[in-house]
Amino acid sequence: MAEGERQESSRIFISYRREDSAGFVRALLGPLRQRFGSDRIFKDTDNIPPGEDFVNAIRRELESCKVLLAVIGGEWMTVEDPRTKKRRLDNPNDYLRIEVATALKNEHVVVIPVLVDEQACRAPGSAGGSRASRSSKRHRTERQPLGYGYRATRPRN
Repeated sequence: MAEGERQESSRIFISYRREDSAGFVRALLGPLRQRFGSDRIFKDTDNIPPGEDFVNAIRRELESCKVLLAVIGGEWMTVEDPRTKKRRLDNPNDYLRIEVATALKNEHVVVIPVLVDEQACRAPGSAGGSRASRSSKRHRTERQPLGYGYRATRPRN
């Protein structure tokens, strides 16, 4: 396999909701680009040219990436469409839903949740005491602010 093919197939796709995690994504970009190289990191607003079909570009990129980082903030599941007042995640045309669903269907893509807000660890309506809520706090990496950047801490058990 040629070097270009190997790099293309080992790209990292960053999936996020702009409303709740754009700042965290900006903080992650520098260290990711430094560690893996800018050409291996895909972020929609940085890599899709104006005028290109967004959904086709996303699907094409997901077919060639190796990892999808699902950056999950406190509003990831609950953000509503301002027109319909319904959760965007329930809409089959929601871009984030398309990204995650497409990656999950591809056995060659590793999907890694990156929880960037304590609220993201809880199921909607949960007070934090349910079994699902407790187990969602396991096997994850936290992000802690350090000035303008962030650093990963050890996974919590």
